Amino acid sequence: MLIATPFWGGDGWRYEGHQKLELPEDFAARLPQNAPVFLYHSHDDATVPFSHLALYATLLLKANVREIESGGHQLNNDLTLIATDIIGLE
Repeated sequence: MLIATPFWGGDGWRYEGHQKLELPEDFAARLPQNAPVFLYHSHDDATVPFSHLALYATLLLKANVREIESGGHQLNNDLTLIATDIIGLE
């Protein structure tokens, strides 16, 4: 469950020292094949640009992508969608 996750490097964030935070190019291949991955990001996130969601989605092809219309960076502190997805994994 990745919520409003910044993408470091590439077309994402690049600040001095960002290389320490970049994921290896083959990180997606290193994940367990059966591990569910969920990506959540709100369109109106003022902290991490919404475009970072697409950067992850192109690398994590099997991820469940949840675009949230509004809720800001912390989804208005409402984790109902995430909780529902977790319950659905059982």
